[in-house]
Amino acid sequence: MPCSSHGQRRAEGRGNGRRGSPPPVPRVPTRARPSSVRRTTRGRSRERHREHRPPRLPLPPRPLATGSVAPDPHTACACCGRVRGLVYAGPVYTAADEDLRGRLCPWCIADGSAAERYDASFCGVVAGDVPEAVLTAVGRRTPGFSAWQESVWLSHCGDAAAFLGPVGSAELAAYPEAVDALRREAVAWQWSADEIERYLGSFDREGQPTAYLFRCRVCDAHLAYSDFT
Repeated sequence: MPCSSHGQRRAEGRGNGRRGSPPPVPRVPTRARPSSVRRTTRGRSRERHREHRPPRLPLPPRPLATGSVAPDPHTACACCGRVRGLVYAGPVYTAADEDLRGRLCPWCIADGSAAERYDASFCGVVAGDVPEAVLTAVGRRTPGFSAWQESVWLSHCGDAAAFLGPVGSAELAAYPEAVDALRREAVAWQWSADEIERYLGSFDREGQPTAYLFRCRVCDAHLAYSDFT
């Protein structure tokens, strides 16, 4: 009897476990997420990263470094209405009553929508003999830059040059071709040799006079012009 009773209790115990206990719940690792969620998260991360990088702009190849584009995590673009993390910081030439400086994103400038909506341009003058298509690309689809006077976009080899930024005398020392261009500019003003050399040594990126450095996109020659008030 004891053996039979012990066996019966074991059988009852197993029976009660199968019928009375809830079915086991498979354990899911807390870090595991469906692949679709992971793909969505990665996509959003890439999109946020792209939002804080300016669009491809061949004429100012480094618009953040030149000051043409500036970080701004709060301002919504007046053209597209989106907060893109970057705003255009240069001049806007338009007949519109609305003040657009610092309120346009570089994407709306690059695709031409800002110029079309506000009949705007972003460069004062394009120097040299270039095709009409180049004038349009520089004036209406390229972030310009601030200067002490009206900005001038240089050209070379029949095409618009790439703007490398405002520079001082120390930075210019690495570009003798650009220094020679500035010397010829001052000679045309009929300055004496001593005045010209003092002027070439006085450029200041943040103050004035300031030099503006460009590079030819055809032959890679460096060129520059200067201005002051």
